[in-house]
Amino acid sequence: MQIGIKPPTVNNSNKALYYILLEHAKINPTPLAYFFQACSE
Repeated sequence: MQIGIKPPTVNNSNKALYYILLEHAKINPTPLAYFFQACSE
């Protein structure tokens, strides 16, 4: 299944944010598509 978005590049500047979002997704599995779209723009 292709969604048409690519995961954001994880680097030192956004690694913490990315990790927090992954941890948050375990508790509240809201679609991460919004985050991926925001990072790919």
